[in-house]
Amino acid sequence: MRRACFILFLMLFCLSACDKAPSGVIGERKMAALLEDFFKADAYMDMHSNQFDTDSARQVMKQSIMRKHGITQAMYDSSLVWYAHNMDTYTLVFDRVLDNLESQKLKAQRDAQKAQLKPQQIRQEMAVRQDFSGSGDTIDIWTLSRLWMLPPALGQGYITFTQSPDNRYQAGDRYELSFKSVTVKSDLKLLLAVDYQDGGTAFMSRGNCPDGWNKLMLQSDSTRTVRRIYGYVRYNNQPGGIAIIDSLALLRMHKKDVSYGYIGVQRLLERNK
Repeated sequence: MRRACFILFLMLFCLSACDKAPSGVIGERKMAALLEDFFKADAYMDMHSNQFDTDSARQVMKQSIMRKHGITQAMYDSSLVWYAHNMDTYTLVFDRVLDNLESQKLKAQRDAQKAQLKPQQIRQEMAVRQDFSGSGDTIDIWTLSRLWMLPPALGQGYITFTQSPDNRYQAGDRYELSFKSVTVKSDLKLLLAVDYQDGGTAFMSRGNCPDGWNKLMLQSDSTRTVRRIYGYVRYNNQPGGIAIIDSLALLRMHKKDVSYGYIGVQRLLERNK
C-alpha cells in the first residue's frame, strides 16, 4: 500500500514539475485544452458564418468555452502576457494542440473509411494546419517564422515580408495571407500587394482584425507579370497589450475563372508615364 501511494505521489510530482507555468497562470495542459476548443469553435463558426456574422456572437462562443474550463477573461489575459514572454513554453503548448487535432482528423478519416463514406461526406469541424508544400496548384510560399509573440514592450511595429514569384508562377495567380491571432489590447492591420513588371501595383488592406482566423486575398492580373509579392502585419500594442500570431501562411493559387471577378474590389496604382 505504501509502495502504491509513493508511486502515485511520484507520478503527480512529475506531472506538476513538467508544467512550467507559475501560480496564477493557466497551466500548459489546461491552456492546450482551451486553445484546442478555441480552434474547433473557430472552425465551426466559419462553417456556420450566417449564425456567427458579428463579433459579439463570436465573443459569446469564446466566453462559453472559457466558462467550460473555469477560466475568466482576466485569467486568460494575464496568462497570455506570461506566455508571450515564454515563447518556448507556448510553442510546446501549441504543438500539443496541433498534434491532438491532427490525431482527431486522422481518426475521423479512418472512421469514415470504415463507414464507406464518400469523401465529400466527411466534414471536419476542427482547425488543423494544412500542408501546402510542394509544387501543385496551391502551395504555401511563406518563408519566415509562422509564430510571432509580440509582448507589451514592443509597442507598435510591423512583420514585413517580400519575395519573388515561385518557379511555377502563372499569370493571374491569386495570393492569400492567413494566420490565427490572439490579442489583448492590441490592434492588427494587414497589407498584401504585388508589383508588376510594367511598374503597376495592386494591393488589398484590412484593419481591425478579430481574434481567430484572418485571411486577406489578392488576385493578380492575368494580362500582367508579377515581379514581387509583399506586405505586412502591423501590430499596435497598447499599454499592457500583447499579440500572438500563429500559423502564418502565404498561399499561391492558380487562377480559377469562376472567381476572377474578385479583382474588382482591389486597389491599383499605375506608374506615371
